[in-house]
Order: sequence, then C-alpha cells, then structure tokens
Amino acid sequence: MFIGGSDFTPRSKIDTLHEIYKMIEVTSKDYRDRILLFHQSLYSYSTLPTYEIQLEDLPPGFKYYAGGHIHQRILKCVRGGILAYSGSTEIYTYDEYEDYEKNGKGFYLVDISRGDFDIGDIERINIKCRDFVVDKGITDEKSFKRFLENLESKDEPVVICSVLRDLSERLERALKSKKTLYNRITYLDGITEEEILNITNTDVDEVFREFLKSRNYDVNFVYG
Repeated sequence: MFIGGSDFTPRSKIDTLHEIYKMIEVTSKDYRDRILLFHQSLYSYSTLPTYEIQLEDLPPGFKYYAGGHIHQRILKCVRGGILAYSGSTEIYTYDEYEDYEKNGKGFYLVDISRGDFDIGDIERINIKCRDFVVDKGITDEKSFKRFLENLESKDEPVVICSVLRDLSERLERALKSKKTLYNRITYLDGITEEEILNITNTDVDEVFREFLKSRNYDVNFVYG
C-alpha cells in the first residue's frame, strides 16, 4: 500500500503542488492500493469563497483521496476512486453549523484491503461539536417562538441572532435564563419584509466579494 500527500499550499505556490502531485503519481504507480492525503480547498466542492485546486489537479489512479481544509462532510466517487472530506473536529465558523446538523463531523473508518472496495464500505464516526443557535430573522411572535424552542433544545450554545428591537428585551431575558457560551445579537429597527429576506438569505460568497471591493482588492485575481 502507498500513502502519500502534502501540506496545505497557497494558490500563489500552486505550481509547486503540481510538481509534488506528479512525483507522487510516478512514485506510487506500481502499488495496487494507493491513498492520497491533501489539505486543499477543491473547486465546486467547497463553500469557501476561494479555492486552490480543481479535481483534475489531483493525481489519477488512487483508491482514496482524503481531503482536509473544507469543514464539511463530502463523500463522492471521482476519478476511479473516492473523494472524502470528513469535516473537522470542531466548528470554526457559525455558517458550518447547518451542514454539521445535517451530515455530522468527525472521521471516516476505511478498509481498502478488499479488492471490491466501495463507497458503501466507509463508516462514518461522528463526534459532538458545540451547539449553535443561528437565527437572522427574529421579527415577529412566530419567529421569536421558533428561536426560543431552538434555544431550549441546545446545550450551552453559541447564539448568533438578529432581532427586531421591539422583541429585544424579551430575547435578552431569555438568554439570561439560559446558560450560553457566547451571544452576538444584532438589533433591527423598522425592518421591511424585503430587508428580512436580504438578511436571512445573505450569501457568504457575496459578502466576501463586497469586502474585497471595499478594500480595493482585485476580486478577479483573488477568485482566479
């Protein structure tokens, strides 16, 4: 069995990474079972606003491509092998929480010794991460009740929310009566329905692009 890989490489030095992958491909060609370890954001598989490599950049012929850097679970059949991101052992930013609740985070248990190794043979091992309560649209009684129910179902959560100022005192009382790890509250004044939709549907990629523009960075250069 051959196991090879590389550390994270920034996009500015991606030519060096291509050389490493070529060396790994040549060195491993006589092995039946090959595993590649890599720590890069992969285009079209990542929710991150930037990426370093595309699927075609990975050396072909490996049974298992074990990826890091993308903090969400991914398990796909690619290039005759299996692409696997197991997530991460902790939630780094609050926008990871939705994927964590849906797909979990942790590890994969993999045995590729069988000749008919298949994606169904991979066992997910989930770990418990900190709880989050993320609600960007607490603007009426219905949404406030939804927030309270979500809050009570969590264990010492990180709370990230946006609340209409008319409801803010009640929300603050609720947070004082509940043990939380951290609270970040945004207060909304006289918000319209259109503005609510803009808040709840904010795209992280769009926000990052606007940030780059505000700092006079070349967006096309950063995104490639």
